Amino acid sequence: MTEVAPRSVTELVVPFTYSSRLEDTVVPSRLSLMAFDAACVVYQHRGAQKIVVAGEQSYRAYPETTGDVLKASVSCDIDPAEIIVLRDDSNLLRNTAYQVDALVEHITPDQKVTVVCFGFHKKRIEQGFASHDDSSPNLEFVLVETVIEAVFQNMIFREDNFAADALFRDRYQLDVGWDVVKSRALASYKTREFFTRLAMLAGNDGRLLKFITSYRNRGRYDDIDRDGKAIKDTTI
Repeated sequence: MTEVAPRSVTELVVPFTYSSRLEDTVVPSRLSLMAFDAACVVYQHRGAQKIVVAGEQSYRAYPETTGDVLKASVSCDIDPAEIIVLRDDSNLLRNTAYQVDALVEHITPDQKVTVVCFGFHKKRIEQGFASHDDSSPNLEFVLVETVIEAVFQNMIFREDNFAADALFRDRYQLDVGWDVVKSRALASYKTREFFTRLAMLAGNDGRLLKFITSYRNRGRYDDIDRDGKAIKDTTI
């Protein structure tokens, strides 16, 4: 598991985010916000040049992508100009395969890229990039879980367990702590991911997943509810 610590400069940090949910406005899912927060931590520790988000547009009636709403919520410690949001109005980047395509088109093979993603998602992302052969950039992976736990443990050390847990719940609007999120939602997504990766075996480029998304004209909504349970739905 990759350590999160200052070292040689990484050029780009790429969080793999998910669909947004619709309230009065488009807001990022809790999974997306966790991935983006972890990417911001890596970006600041590594002294990277840019954060690049392949931003899924979850709802056709709303122009905002997940990347757009995340960029708008970035802390004052990071210049929004350093965050690049990629989009594609033809397919709305509604699954990992489309997101990988957009990133490969934007990133040159000689650039160093740190991908920040959840553990259950890592293998599928690797498969997607591998399908692009020589066009794939030089990748390093940092897991969202690793970053959250490193930050969380540091908070516990500096403050106390109750305060750290309260800050975590408040940040992600949860009624449960990180341990419950891991045991409920992340475990559920890990189980489902096995079948999703099987679909990636059709050329490894996600052509089957692309076909399913195009045929249904819907994206897949993955998130965590307030009780730390996995939400699995669709967007339009």
